[in-house]
Amino acid sequence: MDKVIHRDFYMIILLGIILTIGLHAIFPVFSLSFISTSEQFQSLLLILLIGYIIGHPLFYLGGWLESIIDRLFSNEHPIINLIDKGVLGIEGSALKDAIYSCFGVNLNNVEVANKIMHYDNTFTLIKQYTYQQSFSDILKSLTYKATMFRNLIPVCIIFILALIIVILFPFLINQECILFVTSIWIKLILIAFLVLFIISLRLISQKIYLEWFKEVLSYFYIFMRTNSNITSKH
Repeated sequence: MDKVIHRDFYMIILLGIILTIGLHAIFPVFSLSFISTSEQFQSLLLILLIGYIIGHPLFYLGGWLESIIDRLFSNEHPIINLIDKGVLGIEGSALKDAIYSCFGVNLNNVEVANKIMHYDNTFTLIKQYTYQQSFSDILKSLTYKATMFRNLIPVCIIFILALIIVILFPFLINQECILFVTSIWIKLILIAFLVLFIISLRLISQKIYLEWFKEVLSYFYIFMRTNSNITSKH
């Protein structure tokens, strides 16, 4: 239960809370006066509930945007190079032997057209296998961090759209809006900052995801090497 709460908080709830508070700062059309010192526990539960509800669409939107970015920039799935060229000092052939010994999957002589899908499906088997072991919490924590940074991207995009609305349609905004009285240059600087922040989030999330791929493969190989005999298929 604690693991589920830990996962949901970083990948879903926290993002929903950030978006809610940020949009309230830009568009104060509703009140957050329910946050009171006299009812801290009830207020905390309500904030967590709001974050949980809003965070779910952000989670799926983050995954969708990531797939769009990968297609636009033709990013190759890292799993092929990691297995073929080795990971963390492990020879590619030795890793393939471990994969064949555990799953009966032969990664040699794979047609180019099917290689990415075949390797990706194989990695899914490896991930599911390693997640059943005692060391899985270390691997899962990496995905929590990477997904959190990934899901911050749609949050920033929504903030940018909100700022554009403030600039182009000021007559639609309540004058209590914090940004209503600021100059257009401050708003543009905020947009530029958010764009740079999105780029940074993308780079950070991809770096952590790559580290996760490496760690999953490394832990899998070490576990197989320690607990079973690897039958060579080469």
